[in-house]
Amino acid sequence: MIRARQRAVLFWLACWLLASLVFLRWPGLDMAVATAFYTPGQGFEGEHTAWMGWAYHAAPRLGQALFVLGLLVGLLRWLWPARVPRWCWRRLAAWMLVVVLGVGLFVHEGLKNRMGRPRPEQMVQMGGAAPYVPIYTVSPWCERNCSFVSGHAAIGFSVMGLGLWAPVARRRRWWLAGVGLGLGIGYVRIAQGGHFLSDIVFAGLVVWASAWLVRWGWLRWRAARCIRQR
Repeated sequence: MIRARQRAVLFWLACWLLASLVFLRWPGLDMAVATAFYTPGQGFEGEHTAWMGWAYHAAPRLGQALFVLGLLVGLLRWLWPARVPRWCWRRLAAWMLVVVLGVGLFVHEGLKNRMGRPRPEQMVQMGGAAPYVPIYTVSPWCERNCSFVSGHAAIGFSVMGLGLWAPVARRRRWWLAGVGLGLGIGYVRIAQGGHFLSDIVFAGLVVWASAWLVRWGWLRWRAARCIRQR
């Protein structure tokens, strides 16, 4: 019988393979979605929408504020353990680990600063000078903070980390909340010409994988700790 953790890995692999197949087989899908928000001579729809501009600036600021809050809660938990509920610290600690591993290491350092994929607003078709670069292709057209994958969307997807230590039903609800928020922020970034659809999809897959790795590492640490205490 396949265990729950093995099913989760297989499901993630299936989603990753499906996404890879779709965007490698039909690379025009990225351009079709991007051009739907672009009007020649006027630019991208999201550039002229006030609430989208607010969302663009608010997402990383809220993420930073929550991270600082997590550090403060951790400090209070260390100084006065009785004053900070265990569930509160554990939930914030899980989310912070997902942010550090998934958003910081995998998304920004591993992909955005390495792949060199230009953004839709830099495409020749959108008035720029760069060609379209498919997924998984290292490109010289962008040096740092490039399109693949979306950092803003990754912040939204990281919300799934808040439910890592919860029971299955609650963990699924947090996963859905993270997926919904990530896709919502991703929609804004696509409408602004900042990212392709594939940038959003793979940002979600990367953060999802990092959340699973954090939970797997935590479970292994707990098992080893229980063995030592026997």
